Amino acid sequence: MNTERLEHLKHIKMTVEERQRVLGALEKHIGSVPSPFQVTVSPFLKLGQKTMTSALILCILVASGWGVVGSSASSLPGEPLYFLKRNVTESIVPMFIFNQEKLATYQASLATRRVTEARKLAQSGMLTLKTKQQLERSMNEHASKAVDLTESSDSGTSKVDKAVAVARLKGEIEAKVMTVSAVSQEKNSELSSDNDIKNETAALALNLSHTPRALSVSDRRELGTVALGEALKALDTVDDLRDKVKESSLKEDQKDQLIDSIGDIELKLVSAVKKSDHSKPSIQTESFSTMVSVASSLNSLSNDIDELIIEQDKKATAEDEPLPQISVPVVEAPQLPTIK
Repeated sequence: MNTERLEHLKHIKMTVEERQRVLGALEKHIGSVPSPFQVTVSPFLKLGQKTMTSALILCILVASGWGVVGSSASSLPGEPLYFLKRNVTESIVPMFIFNQEKLATYQASLATRRVTEARKLAQSGMLTLKTKQQLERSMNEHASKAVDLTESSDSGTSKVDKAVAVARLKGEIEAKVMTVSAVSQEKNSELSSDNDIKNETAALALNLSHTPRALSVSDRRELGTVALGEALKALDTVDDLRDKVKESSLKEDQKDQLIDSIGDIELKLVSAVKKSDHSKPSIQTESFSTMVSVASSLNSLSNDIDELIIEQDKKATAEDEPLPQISVPVVEAPQLPTIK
């Protein structure tokens, strides 16, 4: 009996309508059950097309050898590898920096890198007005990013430390800008054709629109202590720095420009110290920031002057070295047989 019933059940089939009802019930039930698998969209899929293209190019270059990427690091505007340096290497590196303070430091390094490139071009007489303007825009862009990242950092850094960091960054870049003007060569026809064009091309401008944030009385007092200490230390080195420039092997026009820059820094520093007693908090905070910035300019300028002197000494040594004597061996002509 049971066997006959089982055989009968095997031949029973669901109608089309019954199948559709069962399938609908299953889909409804499955849709209400949460999936045990969590799908997360990769952050790389959210990157812009330019960044993704740069990443792809970098992967290809790494796969084919790191030599090209490494060589691009020292390239200058107008050279074949400079496009790779700016649009690939420098665009990819921030993707792997996840600390905001380190990212700010990297952006600051790019700002100073643009000024260094301008200085090297000026030394060789290849800094044109167009290139200067391009480097200037890039420098200001990176400097602004560095300032914004520093001030918005939530790593627990105090407001005073952030204000000091921003002021030092501004001063360091301004000092490097001064060296660009000092090393500009007159052999570049575009620069030497008109003195105004030469000065405009040689000296970059840091257009960093930044207003120091309002500080509490205690923070302002702490910033003032730091600022006065750095200002007094910087003022003590002014005369020594002048003497270093005067006694150096630099060209006379370079010496004059550097000494003028040192004098401008000294005047700014003294003026800021005088304003530090102002009763208005905003002016007092600004004077403290200026003191830190100008002191940083002087320190950075001193390092840049050392580099210029070393480069000039190397150049002078290379010019004084005699050319190597090349000895050419005397080869005797073979004796030809006498024909009788």
